[in-house]
Amino acid sequence: MKRGFTLIELLVVIAIIAILAAILFPVFARAREKARQTSCLSNEKQIMLAQLAYAQDYDETWVPWRYPVPADHPDYDHGYRYWYDTVQPYVKNENIFVCPSSKPFGSNCRGIRGAYGLNIWADQMRMAEYDYPSELIMICDTNCYRPCSWDNYVSNATHAFSDTSYANIHRRHNGGANVGYADGHAKWITELASERNINPNP
Repeated sequence: MKRGFTLIELLVVIAIIAILAAILFPVFARAREKARQTSCLSNEKQIMLAQLAYAQDYDETWVPWRYPVPADHPDYDHGYRYWYDTVQPYVKNENIFVCPSSKPFGSNCRGIRGAYGLNIWADQMRMAEYDYPSELIMICDTNCYRPCSWDNYVSNATHAFSDTSYANIHRRHNGGANVGYADGHAKWITELASERNINPNP
């Protein structure tokens, strides 16, 4: 005679499956976010290379954050052309301006307007003015298209990071953020380790 599972045995199996799921789901979530973090880092690397290419074409002057354009301009956006449209010809791919982990932050901060911010304090500066290009952050994960609030940053400042303010570094990748530096490299950080990160006039 074939013996089936008792109710107690079924409940034990269900409990074991539930425990395993509770343990593994956060691991899977972190792994998924790690993949998004890597994709975002690749985006920022390409953006930095595009900005360096722009600088080479414009007398080694960094891309402007925005500048006014007439209403009939193809990149007209609330009276301006923004930096991501300016470097778009160098990448020919709008998708790299969208972080896979970014979420809409208000009605005007979606798509390419809601992922990365440019260091407004260093825009349109000559590359020769950067004494520490490998330590000067130029772009970062943000909640909106506006630049980060660089004027308030100090060494290791925790207030430089915010998940709610549109103008701060958004720590959306496993407790850290991706940033791109003036020399073209990009990396994941959890804190600002040097005041030279914020010094556009060395």
